[in-house]
Amino acid sequence: MFNQKYKNHILIFSGSFIIRLIFFIALFVWITNFSAFTPEKQALFPALNSDSEGYLQIAQNIHQYGEFSESPELPLSPNSFRTPLYPGFVAGILALGLGKIGVIIIQILLASATSVLIYMLGIKFLSHKVAILAAILFAVEPYSIFVSSILLTETLFTFLLVLSIYLFTKDSTWKNELLLKGSAGITLGLATLTRPVSIFLIPLGFLIILLMKSREYKLKSVIIAIVFGLTAVLSLMPWMIRNNNVFGVYDLSSNGWNNVLFWNVSAHRSL
Repeated sequence: MFNQKYKNHILIFSGSFIIRLIFFIALFVWITNFSAFTPEKQALFPALNSDSEGYLQIAQNIHQYGEFSESPELPLSPNSFRTPLYPGFVAGILALGLGKIGVIIIQILLASATSVLIYMLGIKFLSHKVAILAAILFAVEPYSIFVSSILLTETLFTFLLVLSIYLFTKDSTWKNELLLKGSAGITLGLATLTRPVSIFLIPLGFLIILLMKSREYKLKSVIIAIVFGLTAVLSLMPWMIRNNNVFGVYDLSSNGWNNVLFWNVSAHRSL
């Protein structure tokens, strides 16, 4: 009965996992045997670029010294450019003795779980066929397969964001809705601590709760919206307090608008 009820969930998860695992093994063999990477670069795999090397360095410093720093050697300087969740995620796996390969296996599991969440959201809002198609498209999408095989934030962020949307939209009773919206707020907060871009979804979610509820439940909707917003913001506060104590600024990252400027200013100047 269980297998029949969750047959599609299991197939989607298994298919996504197998595809990503095969790709990772192929990438590992290519990097270590046939690529033009230097032995030093090969040793860093699955850190393939400056961002992934930075995350790995911070994770190793957390694991070895308990310091959030990207410095490659002592003395360690505190870092404000990166947000904490992904380096902490990697450091936790390293602390368990699973190594860098263990990080990738867990990322592949998270990406496969994301495929299932997409399927479940599709069932709720669209149709069974569309849900299957959406899950398959995510499972075989080349970029998501690639980033799940290296040390980058995208896989963890996407899982947390989709999980937050799933919890946010799940139907429930009044008491359970408080729990679900609170869980959605915490999960969205964790996603924001992975990639700060999702911070804009916190006020959006707050407004959606207020606007979607009928007038007779206005007080309840206000309470639910407050629970959602408060749990999301409280999830961010420890890191913002840390940044204020260390750098004198209540902010998530010193990155600010750097990515927007880096990727867009040159394009505008060329017009």
